[in-house]
Amino acid sequence: MRASRRLPAPAVPAPRTARSLRFTAVAVAGAVAIGGLFAVPTAAVAAPVLHLDQVSDDTSAPAGTAATSVDITQTFTAGSSGSLARVEVYESWWGNDSQTLAIYPANRWGGADKSQAALAITPVYDPGQSGWVTADFAEPAQLVAGRQYALVRNGPGQLVTDGDRYPRGNANTGGEDFDWIFRTYMDWSARISGGPGAVTIPVSSAYSSAFTLSGTPDPTLTVVAGALPPGLALTADGVAGTPTTTGTYDFTVQASTADGSATTTGSITVRSRTGPTAATDVTAWAEHDWASLSWTPGATGDDPVTFTVTASPGGATCTTTESWCTIEGLAPGTAYAFSVTAASATGTATADPVTATTTDVPLAPTDLVATPGDGTVHLAWTAAVERGAPVLSYRAERNDGSGWKWVGESTGTSIVAAGLVNGTAYDFRVVADSSDGSSEPAVTRAVPAGPATAPTALTAASGPGSAVLTWASPADDGGSVVSGYDVEYRTVDGAWKPALSGVTSPATVTGLVDGTAYQFRIRAVTAAGDGAWTTDPGAADSVQPFTFDGDFSGDFSGEDRATRVGAPVGFDATGLPVGATVALELHSTPIALATGTVGVDGEVHLRTTLPSNAEIGEHRLVATISGEGLATQSVSSDPFAIALVVVDPPAGSEPVGSEPVGSAPVGSAPDGTGTTGTTGTTTVVTTRATGAGPESRLAYTGSAGTQEALALALVLLAAGGVLTAVRRRRASRG
Repeated sequence: MRASRRLPAPAVPAPRTARSLRFTAVAVAGAVAIGGLFAVPTAAVAAPVLHLDQVSDDTSAPAGTAATSVDITQTFTAGSSGSLARVEVYESWWGNDSQTLAIYPANRWGGADKSQAALAITPVYDPGQSGWVTADFAEPAQLVAGRQYALVRNGPGQLVTDGDRYPRGNANTGGEDFDWIFRTYMDWSARISGGPGAVTIPVSSAYSSAFTLSGTPDPTLTVVAGALPPGLALTADGVAGTPTTTGTYDFTVQASTADGSATTTGSITVRSRTGPTAATDVTAWAEHDWASLSWTPGATGDDPVTFTVTASPGGATCTTTESWCTIEGLAPGTAYAFSVTAASATGTATADPVTATTTDVPLAPTDLVATPGDGTVHLAWTAAVERGAPVLSYRAERNDGSGWKWVGESTGTSIVAAGLVNGTAYDFRVVADSSDGSSEPAVTRAVPAGPATAPTALTAASGPGSAVLTWASPADDGGSVVSGYDVEYRTVDGAWKPALSGVTSPATVTGLVDGTAYQFRIRAVTAAGDGAWTTDPGAADSVQPFTFDGDFSGDFSGEDRATRVGAPVGFDATGLPVGATVALELHSTPIALATGTVGVDGEVHLRTTLPSNAEIGEHRLVATISGEGLATQSVSSDPFAIALVVVDPPAGSEPVGSEPVGSAPVGSAPDGTGTTGTTGTTTVVTTRATGAGPESRLAYTGSAGTQEALALALVLLAAGGVLTAVRRRRASRG
C-alpha cells in the first residue's frame, strides 16, 4: 500500500468519551450524506463467509503517518474473483468529517480510473484511536482475479504507513510514496444478475444470453422454478439453444458456490417467425443496355433476406443481399418497369414497381444544309433528338469519291469543311455521338465554288450614244456556272457607275454622250458570288460614242422620185473616225455599190452609178461605217424607184442583137472618188431602123408582129403601175 508520507507531530488522543460522541456524530452525518449507497440485494446471502485476499499489514515497524485533506489512493491486484465485501485500513487518526472509501478500476499510471463509475463505495468512521478501521460494502465490488484496482480514501485524516517504499507513479499527494497498511476480504458466495430478463424470440432461431456471475469457484447454474422454452438449456454462464415451441416461459435460475447461492428470474416468449416487409424508396436509373436500382430495405424478419429485381418486359433479373443491384442485357431505348422483391425462408414482399427507360444512340441530325464557299462548305443542321444519353458532339466527314475523310468535330450545330477543291462534288455526312454510340448519319452533297476570275478579251466599240462591248469568259469560273455579267462605266478617271447587270457578250451600253470618252469594266456572277472585275483601263483605253450621218446624192429628187439604171449616185460625210470604212449599198436586196476609207480630214465621198442588174421597183441607198473600235452604223436614203425606160423603134426596125448597157463600168464613180463595187450587167435588146439614123434601145420584148406589140403593151402597163405606186407612197408620207 502506498501513500504520500507526511510526518507531523504525534497526535494526542482525545478523551474516549469525546471520541465516542464524535464517532456517533460522524456516523449519523455519513449515513445522511450517502444514503443511497446502501442497497441489499434481493437474493443476498446472509452472513457471508469472507476470505482474506490481498494484504499489506506490517504494523510492527510503522514508517509513520500520511496526512491529507484530499483523496489518497492505493492500488492492488485482486487475488481471486468474487465480491469485494470488506476492506480494513490501519489508521492513526481520522478526521471528524464524513469519510468514504471507494473501489475503482486502476488506470495505467497506477491511479484510480475515475472516468468510470466506482465499483463500490461505503462510508467509514473515526475510530478515535490508532488501529484497524473496518469498511463493509453493502453492495460489494465484483472483482476479477489478476486485474488491478484502486482503493480511494476521501477526506482529511491520517493513515499509518509501513516502511516499504511504494514504486514511483502512485497517484498520491506529497513528495514520497509509501504503502498503506490494509487488508481486503472477498465474498466467494455466488452472485447472479443479467441474463434473458423478459425477452421475445422467434421460434427456430438460435438464441443465447449470458448472466453476470461472481463467486469462487465459478458458480453452478440450475433452474429452480418454472422451465426454459423447449430447445433452450442452461450453459456454464447463461442460456442458449434454438427454441422449438411457441409460448411464454417463466423461470428462476440459481447460481451456487460452497459459500452461498443467489437467484434471478426470467421470462422468454417464443413467437412465430416473421418474413420480410417490402423495400421502400426504390429508385432506378437506366443506361444503354443496363439499369441500376437502389432501395431502402424494409424489416428483414427472422431469416436472411435476398432481393431480386425483375425488369418488364423481358424478365431480366438481378439478385443481391445488398440494397442495390444492376440488371444487364436490356434493350436500348426501351421503357421498363422494375419490381424489387424481398424474400426469405419465411415469405416474400414486393415493392411497387418503378419505371425507367434505357438510353439509346441519338437520332440522326436533321435539316442538314451545305452552303458552298471558296474552297469550303459550311454545314449546318438541326440538333439530334437525344434518347436518354446526351449528345456529346457532332462528327462530320466528307467524301470526294476516294473514301470518307475526317472534317471535324463540333459541340454545336455547324462546322466548316475547308481545304476543298472548287468545282469538285463532295458528299458530306454528320453523326451525333453519345456515350451510347453514334447516330445514323445525315447526308448531303455540295460543290465548293469561289468567285470567278475576271473576264478576258474585253473590247468596246463606239456607237451612237452608246458602246458595244464584247468579251470572253473567265479563265476560271470558280467551280460554278456563270449566270451573267455586270457592267460598269465611267468617264476617264471618274467614278464607276453600274450600267448593265446579268447580261452576256456582246452587250450595248446606251445613254452615253457622243464625243465623251468612256471606260468600261466587267465581272462574272456565279452562285459563289461576284467575280473579279477586269483590270482598270488606262487613259488610252477609252471609247468615244458618235452618231454616223451623211448626205446621199442621185437623180431621184423629182416628183416621182424615179430614176433608171446607170444613173449616178453618191454619199458624202464629214466628222468621221479616221481610217474607218464606209460602204454604199443598194437595198432591198443588198448590192454593193462602192466603199471608201475616211481620210485624215474625217471625210469620205463616194460616187458610182446604179447597176444594170438592179431590179425595177423601190430601193434605198444605205451607207454603213465600220472599223476598229467602232460599232457598225448605217444610214439610208429616202426610198426611190428604178423604172424601165422605153424608146419607140422606127417603123420596120427589127432586133439585131444585144450588148451591155452603159458608157462606163457599172459602179465606178465618174469623178474617181471611192472604190467601185461589182454590180454585174443588164442586158437590153437593141433595135436598128431600116433607114439611116441612130440606134434605139428598149427592153427585150420578143419577135415583131402582133405578139411583140402585145408584149410591149404589157411592159408599159407594168411600168405605169410602178410609177403609180411610187406616187401613192410619196403622197402618204406627205
